[in-house]
Amino acid sequence: MQKRISKVAIRQRHNSSTSSITHQNGFSLIEFALTLVLLVVGATLSLPTYREMVEKQDLTEGAEQIVAFINMARAESVERQQPFTLVYSRSSEGEWCFGASPGDTTCDCTEENSAAENYCAIDSAPRLINSTNTDNTRLTRMGNDTGSFTFDPVQAADTSANSPLIVEIGSETENILLAMVVNNSDRVILCLKDSSESLSGYEVCPADLAGQGVTESIL
Repeated sequence: MQKRISKVAIRQRHNSSTSSITHQNGFSLIEFALTLVLLVVGATLSLPTYREMVEKQDLTEGAEQIVAFINMARAESVERQQPFTLVYSRSSEGEWCFGASPGDTTCDCTEENSAAENYCAIDSAPRLINSTNTDNTRLTRMGNDTGSFTFDPVQAADTSANSPLIVEIGSETENILLAMVVNNSDRVILCLKDSSESLSGYEVCPADLAGQGVTESIL
């Protein structure tokens, strides 16, 4: 009998100790609810900042791709010592494209058939960039919705050869805008249009670009 009582007492003490540990290590329903509320509030506050960061990254990547494409056409012109024609187009739906081809004849950057005579190519290799390559980059405005710009290494000093190409490049929500200018000396300028915005690596466009070979105002 005494042994049985001892075993019962030991079991009761063990159960009491286990219950105490579980209570100390566990969460009450109120504590869990408070933690969940704090997590939701933190996520809500950080979401706009994250979206803005992604939007800025998409804009800069898209803009730099366009600049790299234009610089490629200029470099080909210099290397081959012959004119190269850059064409551009923007539809009312916001779709846009740039294309390049050797010589002073213009290709069509909206042409998708590589066998077509007016397909934009250099040595049979496609030379195109369009809105499908940069999904979240928008060309919100152009000086003209369609046109061309000729790179000519022989006449590069002739500032009357071209009218400057001015393009407004926007983020997906168009909250942030960059201005891209190809001036008469074939130099590509990329600057921030609105002084109230900030974008790492880009300065605000100067009010007067006359010193850069641009007499037209920024869009």
